[in-house]
Amino acid sequence: MKQRFSDVGDEAKFIISIGGVVQKSSHFSKALKTQESRLALSDELISFVNKHKLGGLDIAWFYPAQFGGAESDRTNLVVFLRDLYLRTKACAITLSLTVGVDPKDIELSYDVPQINKYVDCVHLLAGDYHNPTSATHISPLYGQGPRDRLNINYSVMSYIEAGLNPQKIVIMGSCYAYLYISKIYKEGSTCSTKLRTVMRLSYLSGKELITRESFHTSWDDMRHVPYGTLTQGMTKKWLTYNDVESMKRKADYAQHYQLGGMGLFSVDEDDYGGRAGCGRYPMLRAIVSVLYPELDCTEEETEEEIETIICPYTGYLTDPAEPECYYMCEQGIRIITCSCLPAFTSQY
Repeated sequence: MKQRFSDVGDEAKFIISIGGVVQKSSHFSKALKTQESRLALSDELISFVNKHKLGGLDIAWFYPAQFGGAESDRTNLVVFLRDLYLRTKACAITLSLTVGVDPKDIELSYDVPQINKYVDCVHLLAGDYHNPTSATHISPLYGQGPRDRLNINYSVMSYIEAGLNPQKIVIMGSCYAYLYISKIYKEGSTCSTKLRTVMRLSYLSGKELITRESFHTSWDDMRHVPYGTLTQGMTKKWLTYNDVESMKRKADYAQHYQLGGMGLFSVDEDDYGGRAGCGRYPMLRAIVSVLYPELDCTEEETEEEIETIICPYTGYLTDPAEPECYYMCEQGIRIITCSCLPAFTSQY
Protein backbone atom coordinates (compact mmCIF):
# COMPACT_ATOMS: atom_id res chain seq x y z
CA MET A 1 0.00 0.00 0.00
CA LYS A 2 2.84 2.36 0.84
CA GLN A 3 4.39 1.69 -2.53
CA ARG A 4 1.14 2.28 -4.39
CA PHE A 5 0.72 5.63 -2.67
CA SER A 6 4.30 6.55 -3.43
CA ASP A 7 3.92 5.59 -7.09
CA VAL A 8 1.18 8.19 -7.59
CA GLY A 9 3.05 10.89 -5.67
CA ASP A 10 0.96 10.71 -2.48
CA GLU A 11 3.01 11.68 0.59
CA ALA A 12 0.59 10.16 3.13
CA LYS A 13 2.19 8.87 6.33
CA PHE A 14 1.51 5.37 7.58
CA ILE A 15 1.50 4.91 11.34
CA ILE A 16 1.19 1.77 13.44
CA SER A 17 -1.20 1.72 16.40
CA ILE A 18 -0.76 -0.75 19.26
CA GLY A 19 -3.46 -1.73 21.71
CA GLY A 20 -7.10 -1.14 20.85
CA VAL A 21 -10.42 -1.77 22.54
CA VAL A 22 -9.91 -5.55 22.70
CA GLN A 23 -6.47 -5.30 24.28
CA LYS A 24 -6.59 -5.88 28.03
CA SER A 25 -5.70 -2.82 30.08
CA SER A 26 -3.65 -5.00 32.42
CA HIS A 27 -1.26 -5.89 29.58
CA PHE A 28 -0.23 -2.26 29.18
CA SER A 29 -0.18 -1.84 32.95
CA LYS A 30 2.40 -4.63 33.32
CA ALA A 31 4.45 -3.49 30.33
CA LEU A 32 4.80 0.05 31.68
CA LYS A 33 5.24 -0.84 35.36
CA THR A 34 9.02 -0.47 35.62
CA GLN A 35 11.74 1.53 33.91
CA GLU A 36 13.21 -1.67 32.45
CA SER A 37 9.88 -2.86 31.01
CA ARG A 38 9.14 0.57 29.55
CA LEU A 39 12.53 0.68 27.83
CA ALA A 40 12.03 -2.85 26.48
CA LEU A 41 8.67 -1.93 24.95
CA SER A 42 10.05 1.32 23.60
CA ASP A 43 12.95 -0.54 21.95
CA GLU A 44 10.57 -2.97 20.26
CA LEU A 45 8.28 -0.22 18.97
CA ILE A 46 11.01 2.02 17.59
CA SER A 47 12.72 -0.97 16.00
CA PHE A 48 9.49 -2.08 14.31
CA VAL A 49 8.66 1.40 13.00
CA ASN A 50 12.16 1.92 11.61
CA LYS A 51 12.31 -1.55 10.07
CA HIS A 52 9.13 -1.00 8.08
CA LYS A 53 9.86 2.70 7.41
CA LEU A 54 6.59 3.87 8.95
CA GLY A 55 5.83 7.50 9.64
CA GLY A 56 4.53 7.30 13.17
CA LEU A 57 3.48 5.42 16.26
CA ASP A 58 0.16 5.51 18.12
CA ILE A 59 -0.56 4.22 21.62
CA ALA A 60 -4.16 3.04 22.04
CA TRP A 61 -4.48 2.02 25.71
CA PHE A 62 -8.06 1.53 26.95
CA TYR A 63 -7.98 2.53 29.74
CA PRO A 64 -5.11 3.38 32.13
CA ALA A 65 -5.98 2.72 35.81
CA GLN A 66 -9.27 1.07 34.76
CA PHE A 67 -10.51 -2.42 33.90
CA GLY A 68 -7.77 -4.36 35.64
CA GLY A 69 -5.12 -1.67 35.47
CA ALA A 70 -3.17 -0.18 38.38
CA GLU A 71 -3.49 3.19 40.09
CA SER A 72 0.03 4.06 38.89
CA ASP A 73 -0.99 3.71 35.23
CA ARG A 74 -1.88 7.38 34.87
CA THR A 75 1.64 8.42 35.88
CA ASN A 76 3.42 5.59 34.08
CA LEU A 77 1.71 6.49 30.81
CA VAL A 78 3.13 10.02 30.97
CA VAL A 79 6.63 8.75 31.82
CA PHE A 80 6.44 6.30 28.92
CA LEU A 81 5.26 8.97 26.49
CA ARG A 82 8.01 11.34 27.62
CA ASP A 83 10.73 8.80 26.93
CA LEU A 84 9.11 7.66 23.70
CA TYR A 85 8.72 11.27 22.56
CA LEU A 86 12.50 11.83 22.68
CA ARG A 87 13.15 8.70 20.65
CA THR A 88 10.46 9.38 18.03
CA LYS A 89 11.78 12.89 17.50
CA ALA A 90 15.30 11.53 17.05
CA CYS A 91 13.92 9.17 14.38
CA ALA A 92 11.74 11.88 12.76
CA ILE A 93 8.48 9.96 13.34
CA THR A 94 5.24 11.13 14.94
CA LEU A 95 3.83 10.05 18.28
CA SER A 96 0.12 10.02 19.03
CA LEU A 97 -2.27 8.74 21.67
CA THR A 98 -5.79 7.38 21.18
CA VAL A 99 -8.12 8.10 24.10
CA GLY A 100 -11.66 7.51 25.29
CA VAL A 101 -14.29 10.20 24.99
CA ASP A 102 -16.18 9.91 28.27
CA PRO A 103 -15.13 12.93 30.38
CA LYS A 104 -14.73 10.65 33.42
CA ASP A 105 -11.75 9.06 31.63
CA ILE A 106 -9.84 12.32 31.89
CA GLU A 107 -9.93 12.24 35.66
CA LEU A 108 -9.25 8.51 35.96
CA SER A 109 -6.84 7.78 33.12
CA TYR A 110 -5.24 10.79 31.48
CA ASP A 111 -3.00 13.55 32.81
CA VAL A 112 -3.94 15.82 29.93
CA PRO A 113 -1.54 18.76 30.56
CA GLN A 114 1.43 16.39 30.68
CA ILE A 115 0.26 14.34 27.70
CA ASN A 116 -0.08 17.59 25.73
CA LYS A 117 3.69 18.10 26.08
CA TYR A 118 4.75 14.83 24.53
CA VAL A 119 2.39 13.87 21.72
CA ASP A 120 1.90 15.29 18.25
CA CYS A 121 -1.82 14.55 18.27
CA VAL A 122 -4.56 12.86 20.28
CA HIS A 123 -7.18 10.72 18.56
CA LEU A 124 -10.61 10.98 20.19
CA LEU A 125 -12.74 7.87 19.62
CA ALA A 126 -15.71 10.06 18.84
CA GLY A 127 -17.28 7.66 16.36
CA ASP A 128 -19.07 5.42 18.83
CA TYR A 129 -21.13 6.65 21.78
CA HIS A 130 -23.80 3.98 21.45
CA ASN A 131 -25.32 2.43 24.56
CA PRO A 132 -25.62 -1.38 24.27
CA THR A 133 -28.62 -1.42 26.61
CA SER A 134 -30.81 1.28 25.05
CA ALA A 135 -31.27 2.88 21.64
CA THR A 136 -28.87 5.82 21.36
CA HIS A 137 -27.13 7.68 18.55
CA ILE A 138 -23.78 6.27 17.52
CA SER A 139 -21.97 9.58 16.99
CA PRO A 140 -23.97 12.71 17.87
CA LEU A 141 -22.21 16.01 17.25
CA TYR A 142 -24.08 17.80 20.04
CA GLY A 143 -26.02 16.67 23.09
CA GLN A 144 -29.67 16.98 23.95
CA GLY A 145 -28.85 19.39 26.75
CA PRO A 146 -26.03 20.60 29.03
CA ARG A 147 -26.11 17.36 31.04
CA ASP A 148 -25.75 15.15 28.00
CA ARG A 149 -22.05 14.18 28.14
CA LEU A 150 -21.85 11.57 25.41
CA ASN A 151 -21.40 13.63 22.26
CA ILE A 152 -18.49 15.00 20.25
CA ASN A 153 -18.79 18.62 21.35
CA TYR A 154 -18.79 17.73 25.06
CA SER A 155 -15.77 15.44 24.65
CA VAL A 156 -13.76 17.97 22.65
CA MET A 157 -14.50 20.84 25.03
CA SER A 158 -13.70 18.66 28.04
CA TYR A 159 -10.23 17.85 26.71
CA ILE A 160 -9.58 21.47 25.77
CA GLU A 161 -10.60 22.63 29.25
CA ALA A 162 -8.33 19.96 30.73
CA GLY A 163 -5.34 21.47 28.92
CA LEU A 164 -5.12 19.82 25.50
CA ASN A 165 -4.13 22.00 22.55
CA PRO A 166 -7.14 22.04 20.15
CA GLN A 167 -4.79 21.74 17.17
CA LYS A 168 -3.68 18.34 18.48
CA ILE A 169 -7.22 16.94 18.62
CA VAL A 170 -8.22 14.52 15.85
CA ILE A 171 -11.87 13.46 15.79
CA MET A 172 -12.28 9.82 14.82
CA GLY A 173 -15.54 9.36 12.92
CA SER A 174 -17.26 6.05 12.17
CA CYS A 175 -18.75 4.54 9.04
CA TYR A 176 -20.67 1.71 10.64
CA ALA A 177 -24.14 1.49 12.16
CA TYR A 178 -26.05 -0.16 14.99
CA LEU A 179 -29.45 -1.78 14.61
CA TYR A 180 -31.53 -2.01 17.78
CA ILE A 181 -34.32 -4.59 17.68
CA SER A 182 -36.96 -4.42 20.43
CA LYS A 183 -40.13 -6.33 21.18
CA ILE A 184 -43.34 -4.42 21.85
CA TYR A 185 -45.45 -5.51 24.81
CA LYS A 186 -49.06 -4.44 25.19
CA GLU A 187 -50.40 -4.15 28.71
CA GLY A 188 -53.94 -2.91 28.64
CA SER A 189 -54.01 0.52 27.06
CA THR A 190 -50.25 1.04 27.38
CA CYS A 191 -47.30 -0.29 25.41
CA SER A 192 -43.72 -0.90 26.43
CA THR A 193 -40.66 -2.18 24.61
CA LYS A 194 -37.86 -4.50 25.63
CA LEU A 195 -34.54 -4.56 23.80
CA ARG A 196 -33.82 -7.99 22.33
CA THR A 197 -30.60 -7.51 20.37
CA VAL A 198 -28.13 -4.97 18.99
CA MET A 199 -26.41 -5.62 15.66
CA ARG A 200 -23.35 -3.85 14.25
CA LEU A 201 -23.52 -3.16 10.51
CA SER A 202 -21.20 -1.55 7.98
CA TYR A 203 -22.28 1.73 6.41
CA LEU A 204 -23.25 -0.04 3.19
CA SER A 205 -25.19 -2.76 5.03
CA GLY A 206 -27.08 -0.08 6.92
CA LYS A 207 -28.00 1.76 3.72
CA GLU A 208 -29.09 -1.48 2.06
CA LEU A 209 -31.23 -2.34 5.09
CA ILE A 210 -32.99 1.02 4.90
CA THR A 211 -33.89 0.42 1.26
CA ARG A 212 -34.72 -3.27 1.55
CA GLU A 213 -37.03 -2.96 4.56
CA SER A 214 -38.35 0.55 3.80
CA PHE A 215 -37.16 2.22 6.99
CA HIS A 216 -38.50 5.68 7.77
CA THR A 217 -35.44 7.95 7.97
CA SER A 218 -35.31 11.16 10.00
CA TRP A 219 -32.81 13.85 10.96
CA ASP A 220 -32.12 14.84 14.56
CA ASP A 221 -31.74 18.63 14.39
CA MET A 222 -30.33 18.84 17.91
CA ARG A 223 -27.68 16.14 17.55
CA HIS A 224 -26.99 16.61 13.83
CA VAL A 225 -27.26 12.93 12.92
CA PRO A 226 -29.70 10.74 10.94
CA TYR A 227 -31.57 7.68 12.18
CA GLY A 228 -34.09 5.18 10.87
CA THR A 229 -37.18 3.56 12.41
CA LEU A 230 -39.42 0.67 11.45
CA THR A 231 -42.28 -1.08 13.23
CA GLN A 232 -43.42 -4.49 12.00
CA GLY A 233 -46.12 -6.11 14.10
CA MET A 234 -44.69 -6.52 17.59
CA THR A 235 -41.12 -5.73 16.52
CA LYS A 236 -39.59 -2.26 16.57
CA LYS A 237 -36.30 -1.49 14.83
CA TRP A 238 -34.14 1.58 15.35
CA LEU A 239 -31.05 2.24 13.22
CA THR A 240 -28.34 4.74 14.15
CA TYR A 241 -25.70 5.64 11.59
CA ASN A 242 -23.68 8.42 9.97
CA ASP A 243 -24.28 9.65 6.46
CA VAL A 244 -22.55 12.09 4.12
CA GLU A 245 -24.31 15.11 5.64
CA SER A 246 -23.53 14.22 9.26
CA MET A 247 -19.90 13.52 8.35
CA LYS A 248 -19.60 16.89 6.61
CA ARG A 249 -20.97 18.63 9.70
CA LYS A 250 -18.35 16.92 11.85
CA ALA A 251 -15.67 18.09 9.43
CA ASP A 252 -17.14 21.61 9.55
CA TYR A 253 -16.96 21.43 13.35
CA ALA A 254 -13.28 20.40 13.25
CA GLN A 255 -12.53 23.24 10.86
CA HIS A 256 -14.49 25.82 12.86
CA TYR A 257 -12.66 25.05 16.12
CA GLN A 258 -9.32 24.65 14.29
CA LEU A 259 -8.82 21.09 15.49
CA GLY A 260 -6.02 18.87 14.25
CA GLY A 261 -8.20 16.98 11.80
CA MET A 262 -10.47 13.98 11.37
CA GLY A 263 -10.03 10.25 11.02
CA LEU A 264 -12.36 7.48 9.89
CA PHE A 265 -12.90 4.07 11.43
CA SER A 266 -12.72 2.25 9.28
CA VAL A 267 -12.19 2.65 5.55
CA ASP A 268 -13.06 -0.98 4.78
CA GLU A 269 -16.56 -0.38 6.16
CA ASP A 270 -17.12 2.62 3.90
CA ASP A 271 -18.98 2.04 0.63
CA TYR A 272 -15.76 1.48 -1.30
CA GLY A 273 -17.62 0.12 -4.31
CA GLY A 274 -20.15 2.94 -4.60
CA ARG A 275 -23.04 0.47 -4.43
CA ALA A 276 -25.31 2.80 -2.44
CA GLY A 277 -25.39 5.35 -5.26
CA CYS A 278 -23.28 8.05 -3.58
CA GLY A 279 -20.00 7.25 -5.32
CA ARG A 280 -17.01 5.36 -3.99
CA TYR A 281 -15.91 6.03 -0.40
CA PRO A 282 -18.70 8.56 0.29
CA MET A 283 -17.83 8.97 4.00
CA LEU A 284 -14.14 9.54 3.38
CA ARG A 285 -14.87 11.87 0.49
CA ALA A 286 -17.29 13.87 2.67
CA ILE A 287 -14.43 14.64 5.07
CA VAL A 288 -12.01 15.46 2.27
CA SER A 289 -14.49 17.78 0.55
CA VAL A 290 -14.59 20.00 3.66
CA LEU A 291 -11.06 19.81 5.07
CA TYR A 292 -9.16 19.45 1.77
CA PRO A 293 -11.45 20.77 -1.00
CA GLU A 294 -8.47 21.09 -3.35
CA LEU A 295 -8.12 17.28 -3.24
CA ASP A 296 -11.78 16.55 -3.85
CA CYS A 297 -12.82 15.45 -7.31
CA THR A 298 -15.98 14.19 -8.92
CA GLU A 299 -15.73 10.66 -10.15
CA GLU A 300 -17.24 9.96 -13.52
CA GLU A 301 -18.13 6.45 -14.55
CA THR A 302 -17.39 5.98 -18.21
CA GLU A 303 -18.29 3.38 -20.74
CA GLU A 304 -16.50 2.89 -24.03
CA GLU A 305 -16.51 0.38 -26.83
CA ILE A 306 -13.48 -1.88 -27.09
CA GLU A 307 -12.25 -4.47 -29.52
CA THR A 308 -13.79 -7.94 -29.62
CA ILE A 309 -11.97 -10.40 -27.34
CA ILE A 310 -12.67 -14.07 -26.79
CA CYS A 311 -14.37 -14.54 -23.41
CA PRO A 312 -14.03 -17.88 -21.56
CA TYR A 313 -17.49 -17.80 -19.99
CA THR A 314 -20.71 -15.88 -19.59
CA GLY A 315 -20.59 -13.34 -16.76
CA TYR A 316 -17.94 -10.94 -15.51
CA LEU A 317 -14.22 -10.97 -16.27
CA THR A 318 -11.66 -8.80 -14.47
CA ASP A 319 -9.39 -6.76 -16.74
CA PRO A 320 -5.87 -8.16 -16.11
CA ALA A 321 -4.37 -4.74 -16.85
CA GLU A 322 -6.80 -2.79 -14.66
CA PRO A 323 -8.06 -4.94 -11.74
CA GLU A 324 -10.60 -2.28 -10.76
CA CYS A 325 -12.41 -2.72 -14.08
CA TYR A 326 -14.44 -5.65 -15.30
CA TYR A 327 -15.85 -6.78 -18.63
CA MET A 328 -19.34 -8.11 -19.19
CA CYS A 329 -19.33 -11.27 -21.29
CA GLU A 330 -22.32 -12.47 -23.28
CA GLN A 331 -22.83 -16.12 -24.16
CA GLY A 332 -19.17 -16.85 -23.55
CA ILE A 333 -18.25 -15.41 -26.96
CA ARG A 334 -17.15 -11.82 -26.69
CA ILE A 335 -16.67 -8.88 -24.37
CA ILE A 336 -18.95 -6.06 -25.35
CA THR A 337 -18.35 -3.31 -22.80
CA CYS A 338 -15.93 -2.14 -20.14
CA SER A 339 -17.16 -0.27 -17.08
CA CYS A 340 -14.78 1.49 -14.72
CA LEU A 341 -16.37 0.00 -11.63
CA PRO A 342 -14.87 -2.15 -8.87
CA ALA A 343 -14.37 -5.76 -9.81
CA PHE A 344 -16.58 -8.28 -8.06
CA THR A 345 -14.79 -10.08 -5.26
CA SER A 346 -15.52 -12.75 -2.72
CA GLN A 347 -16.51 -10.02 -0.26
CA TYR A 348 -19.73 -9.56 -2.21
